[in-house]
Amino acid sequence: MYTSELQNLNLSESSGPSELWVFGYGSLLWKPNFEYSSKVVGHVRGFVRRFWQGSIVHRGTADSPGRVATVVPSKNGKVWGVAYQLRGEQILGAMDHLNMRECQLGGYECHTTDFYPKKSKFSSQKTIKLLPSFGVLLYFATTDNELYMGLTSTKNLAQQIATTEGICGHNVEYIIKIADFMKKHVPNDTDNYLQDLVQHILAFLKTKQVCWKKLAYGSKQHTCTLPGQTSMPYSSDGPPCLSIVQTSGHPLDSHPLAPALLAG
Repeated sequence: MYTSELQNLNLSESSGPSELWVFGYGSLLWKPNFEYSSKVVGHVRGFVRRFWQGSIVHRGTADSPGRVATVVPSKNGKVWGVAYQLRGEQILGAMDHLNMRECQLGGYECHTTDFYPKKSKFSSQKTIKLLPSFGVLLYFATTDNELYMGLTSTKNLAQQIATTEGICGHNVEYIIKIADFMKKHVPNDTDNYLQDLVQHILAFLKTKQVCWKKLAYGSKQHTCTLPGQTSMPYSSDGPPCLSIVQTSGHPLDSHPLAPALLAG
């Protein structure tokens, strides 16, 4: 399924690999924050995406942890995402960033697995010749890391996500943008787990009279500063760190993954 070969990989400029591919299935889908040569939509097999990892920096705090994605082994599972092609000096830059973002702050480990590209109109895929499958680096949380939170009910998970935020924005933004990726790039492949979670989040926010679009698509530029690094400005489509604000009326519109939720 996967191998833990990363520790044996020499990333030095003189003798390291000339090319690497990194698979993203969470915030890497829209904010890699490293230079890359091309990107490809596709999937890895033998896993499912679950929001079982806690976040006390990016999408939550130590007092109020958020929830972020990891992948969990599943015999017939499939996780859609984006593979980023790294070449030359891009490799060291990206791996330094990902080591801080995913491993030191996120509690993830890195392994390798096979990636299967999707036949797509995605712009970068037109410019490179792809094999039926190729190896990628895959970050995922192990059950023994201190931020691992594991399985909980969808209702409790939705409420936790709806009420947490970190230095990189609100937890609702994180979930909705993954759902948006699925709708845009893989509309015919239903993720029932993700769809059910979105429905529960919107239902909870409706009871609090909160506009989910303000949490997911805030218009102000947000700067995510990680310890030991300079500021990394997130693009203008990312939200500021918004707390839940009570509003009058019912400002929620249904998300595409929950078309009937708020009808009537």
